Amino acid sequence: MAKRPAGIPTGRSPATEPWYRYAQVAMAAAVREEWELAADATWAVFAKFGLQGLQGMLQVWCDLALTAAGIPHGSRIQASFRDLSSDTPHAAEEVPAPVRWAADMVGARAAMDMDAWAQLLFELPPNNIRPHLMQLLEHTANMVRGVELACPEHFR
Repeated sequence: MAKRPAGIPTGRSPATEPWYRYAQVAMAAAVREEWELAADATWAVFAKFGLQGLQGMLQVWCDLALTAAGIPHGSRIQASFRDLSSDTPHAAEEVPAPVRWAADMVGARAAMDMDAWAQLLFELPPNNIRPHLMQLLEHTANMVRGVELACPEHFR
C-alpha cells in the first residue's frame, strides 16, 4: 500500500472539527454574496482555532469547489485569466497576487500536492492575508455557484 503523503486527511471527517461549521457558514454566505457574514465567519476561525483551523477551512472551501466543478482529487488544473470585457488573455504575472494565489491554492488541492499547498500558505503576507483569503473564498464560491473558474468579475 502506498504511503499517504503528509497533510492529506486520514479518513477523519472535517465535519468533526470544531471549525467546520464556520467554514460552511463562510462558503454559504459567499455563495449568496453576503461578504460581511463570510468575512466574519472566516476571521472567527482564525481567532478561535488559529492556523490549523484556517488551513482546514481553506481545504474545505477548495474541496467543495472541486466537487461542485466535477474535478476529482489528483487532477492537474491550471487557471487561465481573461479580461471579460475584451476577451483578452492575461499572463498570470499581470493579475493581482491574491487572484493568482487563490487559483494556485485550488490547483494544489486538486492535485493533492501538499508541498505546493504548504508553500502557498507560507507565501501569505503575514500582515495582509485578508485579500488572499477573501479572494480564495470568492474563487471557490464562484465554482460552487457554477461560474467559470473565475475570481473577480473581470477575469475568467
